Amino acid sequence: MQDEEIVSLLVANEGNWSDGNGSITSYDPESGQAVQEKFEQVNGRPLAAIIQSVVLSGDRLFIIANNTDKIEVTDAQTLESLGTITFDNDLTPAGFALFTESKGYISDLYNHSVAVVDLESYEVAETRVDVGNNPQAMVVAGNRLYVANNGFGEDNTVSVINTGTDEVTATIETGAGPVQLSPDNQGRIWVVSNGKKAYDEDWNRDPENDVHGQIDVLNGTTEEVIATIETGGFPRALALSEETGRGWVVNEEAVQLIDLNNYELLDEAFIDRSFNGIGLSPVENRLYLAHSRGFTQAGQAITYDLEGAAVDSFQTGIAPKEFLFRVEEN
Repeated sequence: MQDEEIVSLLVANEGNWSDGNGSITSYDPESGQAVQEKFEQVNGRPLAAIIQSVVLSGDRLFIIANNTDKIEVTDAQTLESLGTITFDNDLTPAGFALFTESKGYISDLYNHSVAVVDLESYEVAETRVDVGNNPQAMVVAGNRLYVANNGFGEDNTVSVINTGTDEVTATIETGAGPVQLSPDNQGRIWVVSNGKKAYDEDWNRDPENDVHGQIDVLNGTTEEVIATIETGGFPRALALSEETGRGWVVNEEAVQLIDLNNYELLDEAFIDRSFNGIGLSPVENRLYLAHSRGFTQAGQAITYDLEGAAVDSFQTGIAPKEFLFRVEEN
């Protein structure tokens, strides 16, 4: 008899910048129990950081904090600290990607570059790879590293780095402000571009000059843009289900539904509510949506079935942002 798969969940809560109170919430879908500030409980110290992003790889979890310029490395199951990657050379980490178990990459938000880190010694090499403006999200596809040059809406490119030579080999034009890169099992990379809101010289909103976001689909091998999905608004996150051929886009005012095979927007308001982040449970086939209640109080995670009906909810830390699902064999 085949072992049953079970899923456990971690929620990365960004926290309030001035208080540095980013945190990790641990949630058990089977019991419905949520444990707040899991890192602090396990290690006896708070993260004392704003969480920019989190990356789960094998037995390790990487927590990227750009206000304290560090990456906390923990055991993926227990969250026990395994080490801290620190920077004494004015590097501001925004994104993180692993090429091998011993080599990783860090995007440097303000120096427009990518750094290489030794994941055995947790030391950062002095060499920098120049990319576009304000690089953030990154993903490895084969021997290529794709880097989203966000530029806070002023850049619209993805840099491609050869992981063998650590040199930029191509620059791909996308929508304005690429903010998320999601690979799938067909070798495609889904690029979510947030767009840019316009303001006049007095910093009043100027919607007529807004640049709306979009989703670009890249061929991870040929580095070509396969398709573009016009979402309108300012999309910020995406969850993919290749099994159903559907994707869910967190836009500014609603969760949208897209067709992954025909590259079409199917429903502009699949869930008519604003969220900050999204994740798809690979076992439950449920959507997890992150709802922030501002930067002074706890947030909430709400689960939905794939038809868009709310199922359950639980409390998170301040400003929930990302979901990480850990699948184990019982």
